[in-house]
Amino acid sequence: MKSWLTCVCSALLLAGCATSSPAGRRAGLPMWSQDATHSIPQTQPQTQPQTQTPTQETPKPSESEPEHGVGHALLWYIPNRISDVLDIVRARLRLGPGLEIGVRATELLDLDLGGYSTVFVGIPGPRRERKFNWPFGVDNMAGVEISVIGDTTREGEAPHYGVLEVGLGAQILIIGFDLGVDVWEAVDFVTGIVFVDPMQDDI
Repeated sequence: MKSWLTCVCSALLLAGCATSSPAGRRAGLPMWSQDATHSIPQTQPQTQPQTQTPTQETPKPSESEPEHGVGHALLWYIPNRISDVLDIVRARLRLGPGLEIGVRATELLDLDLGGYSTVFVGIPGPRRERKFNWPFGVDNMAGVEISVIGDTTREGEAPHYGVLEVGLGAQILIIGFDLGVDVWEAVDFVTGIVFVDPMQDDI
């Protein structure tokens, strides 16, 4: 009887070893534990969708000049009218080394030839921008310009020549001058009396 029970137990042990999975034997888990592990679906961890934070664009500065109020216009009325009168005429006395000649009878009929490196005193001429023109400064020039042909390089407080300006200038060794009259600046002065600024140069 004992030998029969021993054979039955041995057969059951061999059958259990043959049907068990290698992974289960390595992990030391019973069969029911392995079946439960395989029956549970493996779910991937869900990642929260990333929401893009809207980027705020840096506001661009306005390209146009800000409109001033009535108080500002009244405060600067007299200084602007004086500047408009001075803008009509250019009368510079230049001191410094150079050799140059310049003749202007509108933009289409002009000649500028030579170069100089000077300082100047006198009436600087048209501003062409919202600023105060000081009656002195540095004026350097080099190049050739005949009508619309050629080009000149200017540095410092270089003169702003108008389209309809008539003028004459020269630099001889260490002394020179630059004279001119701009018709459009005269129009700007007249209209400025009634707060109209076609040259856009009022402060």
